[in-house]
Amino acid sequence: MPAVREDDASIVSEYALRGERVLAILRLVFWGFMAVASAVIGGLSGEPPETSRARVLVVFGWLVFGIAVLLLLRRARFTPRRALLWPMLIIIVDTAVIVYLNLDSARAARPEVGTSILAILLAFSVARFSAFLVWFGAALAIAGILIQAMVLGWFNARSVSIVVVSYLSLALLIWWANGQITRMFVDVRRREHLARFLPQQVAARILAEGSRSLEPVQREVSILFSDIRDFTSLSQRMDPRQVLALLDQYFARMTAIVKGHEGMVNKFLGDGLLVVWGVPDPQPDHATRAVRAALEMQRAVAELNVARAAAGEPALRIGIGIHTGEVAAGMLGGPDQSEYTVLGDAVNVASRVEGLSKNVGADVVVTESTWRHCGSSFAGERVGAEPVKGRDEPVVVYRVTGASAGA
Repeated sequence: MPAVREDDASIVSEYALRGERVLAILRLVFWGFMAVASAVIGGLSGEPPETSRARVLVVFGWLVFGIAVLLLLRRARFTPRRALLWPMLIIIVDTAVIVYLNLDSARAARPEVGTSILAILLAFSVARFSAFLVWFGAALAIAGILIQAMVLGWFNARSVSIVVVSYLSLALLIWWANGQITRMFVDVRRREHLARFLPQQVAARILAEGSRSLEPVQREVSILFSDIRDFTSLSQRMDPRQVLALLDQYFARMTAIVKGHEGMVNKFLGDGLLVVWGVPDPQPDHATRAVRAALEMQRAVAELNVARAAAGEPALRIGIGIHTGEVAAGMLGGPDQSEYTVLGDAVNVASRVEGLSKNVGADVVVTESTWRHCGSSFAGERVGAEPVKGRDEPVVVYRVTGASAGA
């Protein structure tokens, strides 16, 4: 089976618990059906029921065990350790009961009953999502068949070999199926995680190529910061649920635009948004993509404001700042809480430039490095050199008003 991270393993264990609960019910239903079927068939064939005291005690004890397991599983919360140890105990008890009842039976010379029931118990492993439990169950089933064959005297090398190979084949099929299901679950989880900040096609490629696609790099990128102006005063006039609903609607529109321009949504910062172009895949036109996305974001806010005005709600205004510079990019946070992020002075500059947009009366502001990369793709004007906190020298910024006539 594929290797899974600790958080993935916990979820797999939770589903194994659900599967074990279903198995506990199926076990009782199966034995009830077998008891009724045995009584009916025995009555029709004239064979007396097997009701020795020891046999009755074993069946009664197994019934109590089955009910206790069902009640325990209904209240239990599985951990990876419990997901292994509890099913082991259940498999041991089930196999031991089947072998004992078959050895104690007056009709035990017919091996097909015990062989079939042990195969059914082995098939239960399909709900346990554990390679160890599959092969553990197969080993006990094979041991049970060998014990019955030797004790009851129907040991035949050919027949027993067929049964053993059949059990191993069944175990192999279950192991493969569980592996496929687990792999599918892990892939879906990783795809969902990647799709939160990457375009779908990039997420699919990274999933196919593996984690090496997200190894640390140092590269020139374009970074976009945006936030909603005067959001603090706006949110104070709203209850928390309204604030969340507004941000959810706003970010849904913004992230769709960003991904449409193949940008990476890196972080949500309250009402702010950090987006990067140029990682994890290189993009020679990263600056142009960033500015195009910024202009479309402003148009989307204008459309959103039409609906807000119709509903009697105040208009939103956003400021956007873009800077092009070199960053270090890679995964941070360890295997259980990792995220892809960018670090460097360029990130700080982009954040500060976004803050300048309000001061210079512009909706979209870019630094000189971004403006140079875009060439003549956009219309705008030089605002001037503005002081930026954390830098000794001022930063030259440009106001972008739209795409140029020839773009």
